[in-house]
Amino acid sequence: MWNTLEDVRIKNFDWIVLLALTFFALVTRSYGLSEWPLVHDEYSTVHAANERYTSLINPAYYTLVVGSFNLFGVSEWSARLPAMLLGVLSVPIFYLTWRNVLGRNVALLGALFIIFSSWHLWYSQFSRFYTGAFLFGSLSYYFYYQAIRSDSLRYLVWAILANIAAISFHLTSVMVPASCALFSLLIMFSRKGIKAGYSRRIAATHIAICSLAGLISLSFLWQIAVSRMERAGGATWGDGAGEMILQITRHIQLPIAVSAFFGMFFLLRKDMFKGLFFMMGIGIPIIFVLVCANFLNSRSVYMFYSFPLLLILAAYLCEQARQALSNYGVASYAFAIMLIILLLPETISHYTGRKSLDVREAVEFVEKTYRPNDIVLAFPWEFTHYAEGKFYMVPRPGSPRVSKVAWKEELQLYTEKAERMWIILETFRAPYTKELESWLMHNALLVWRKYEQRIDYAVRGYEIYLVNSSKKISSIP
Repeated sequence: MWNTLEDVRIKNFDWIVLLALTFFALVTRSYGLSEWPLVHDEYSTVHAANERYTSLINPAYYTLVVGSFNLFGVSEWSARLPAMLLGVLSVPIFYLTWRNVLGRNVALLGALFIIFSSWHLWYSQFSRFYTGAFLFGSLSYYFYYQAIRSDSLRYLVWAILANIAAISFHLTSVMVPASCALFSLLIMFSRKGIKAGYSRRIAATHIAICSLAGLISLSFLWQIAVSRMERAGGATWGDGAGEMILQITRHIQLPIAVSAFFGMFFLLRKDMFKGLFFMMGIGIPIIFVLVCANFLNSRSVYMFYSFPLLLILAAYLCEQARQALSNYGVASYAFAIMLIILLLPETISHYTGRKSLDVREAVEFVEKTYRPNDIVLAFPWEFTHYAEGKFYMVPRPGSPRVSKVAWKEELQLYTEKAERMWIILETFRAPYTKELESWLMHNALLVWRKYEQRIDYAVRGYEIYLVNSSKKISSIP
């Protein structure tokens, strides 16, 4: 009778937690969804969805967007709807799955960290494929671990299906089965792993499947890598491996990154093979991103599918602290509460920043004083989207933070085409390349500037420069 009542109590607790998590995830991810203007790569989603959903590369999100456009019409809200729904679903599903690996308390804290994560919040309101990679990446890791831990082919099938779904959202999710395959190799050749209850049969089967899939797709993946290098012209986003580590830490958020590191340490001490699974699941994607930073246009978000593992390790550390302080009542939750408080400035800044900065204001400013013979060089794609048909737009020579562009020559060619040229730039904490900045100082007048209102350390805004080509172009020192 006691077991029955206890089961009912736990079941009721789970339902309350799931409803609460889903509610808060929905509120935080849906607020402002139709209000914020499109930014960055959302331009590509809106303008290329009908073409890209038939591609073999990352078709899943584009397919959902096309369906959303067909149902609700083309708008900011309909473009972001799939990302928002995937972001919301990832919170309760995270709790439902990972509670079976590290317990309810850890899974609940991890789900709360997702809700307050500015990185997850941003991509839940960003019309791209990353929340799909997050959701199915999390499921891939979970099903694989359950398969190798319980010797279950059924779980392995679910893991493979989740792998395929994650890869269909973003190709970099191929690092999920790759990192799991490394753990399978460890189990295959580790007597201690077999003694600890891990399945050599599942490990061998998983390695065989990954090897076969790798051989079939190797040529395809190589062609994509070569194509990206050729398109980039040898230039990256300006981030080498060292700077990419800082980028990853900034997006994960330092409190989560540090807590996850120590959480992994405690987990390795308590359960070495479980800790190694998390270490490989996180380490391989990070190494992949760091290596690519030297050759390709790599981004920290290309490891977003492994972010759930970092969150659950941070939550695991909080649970260890709670257990150590269990005799002190509410005070035992102090570390978890402190961690959430430390996440709040960036979470709040997401909303204040998006609400205070609108690229459509920049479009209106140019429109008021634009002359028929003027030309406009807009670096932010979102300006191009909202200015479509209003101005004579010229192509971008490259990223304003890439020094390999011959900025003086490129911009001088444009100034010869018209008497006046408008240059619209997006500002971050990272400066423009020195040559571009110097050219602007000598030849252009800053006529408009606006930044986001934030309470964290991030900087984002827009600047508008006006160039009068009748003035002599200064030499660049």
